Amino acid sequence: MHEHQNNKEAVNIVIFTLAGDYFAVDVKNIREILMFREISPIPKTPSFIEGVINLRGHIIGIVDLRKYFDLKVSPTDKDTRIMIVRLKDALLGLIVDSVIEVVSLTREAIESAPAVVSSQIDNNLVSSVAKIGDNMVMILDLESVLGEEQVKHLVEIRNTPRL
Repeated sequence: MHEHQNNKEAVNIVIFTLAGDYFAVDVKNIREILMFREISPIPKTPSFIEGVINLRGHIIGIVDLRKYFDLKVSPTDKDTRIMIVRLKDALLGLIVDSVIEVVSLTREAIESAPAVVSSQIDNNLVSSVAKIGDNMVMILDLESVLGEEQVKHLVEIRNTPRL
């Protein structure tokens, strides 16, 4: 784990990859990170909703962030992960190409997102950026990424009785 100064104002982020780009979310939003596993599809849902998994008796809706951002989707491999995140009162799973590491940054090391962060990602979804080594990491605002409508849809999926 990288330590970028020992500061009470440190922010811990989980860095992951999507289609070759580096992204991160605040570690406070992460419940756990899973190896990729079989996902039960759900008909008549948006294409980025892959389906659901049963995680220790909890039904978790799964979103493929690559499809959500309209990025190139690679076949799943040994590095593909499902990040279980808590958003509002729901647990959601996010498929990512790989999880790199947890990094502790000072608030000074994190900058507001510039006007053009990536031509493929809506700037409203990127809360800030950080340069880590030679890589620019886009820190996502999960509440913006999975807006009210999508979260409501996934919560409804989670609460649907299983046959």
